[in-house]
Amino acid sequence: MRYSVWDPHKRVYDYYEATGKLSGGMFAPTPRLPRGHKLGITPDEAAYPLPAGATLVGKGNLPVGLIASRNPRALSGIEPGNKMMTAAALLASAFLIWKYVLNAPPEKR
Repeated sequence: MRYSVWDPHKRVYDYYEATGKLSGGMFAPTPRLPRGHKLGITPDEAAYPLPAGATLVGKGNLPVGLIASRNPRALSGIEPGNKMMTAAALLASAFLIWKYVLNAPPEKR
């Protein structure tokens, strides 16, 4: 089976070849929206996960076969760095609240 993975840096599709059949037999499984999404999903989330052991066989301007993603959690709506980004944002917010609200200098009158 051939898979196409979009490379945004080079603006081309990378073509991969993987052996074996899809779990649904001859046809690819129907993509479904991940839970919690109401308006839509990103193309990376909508793509099929690239199978382990797929080998790069070429590049091109148009997709061939199934559109896939290097993201191991494709079609799940969970990005690998999501928890880390949330923790970093919470830490930055806590620091700013501590610095500018809790330790604010008294106003001069």
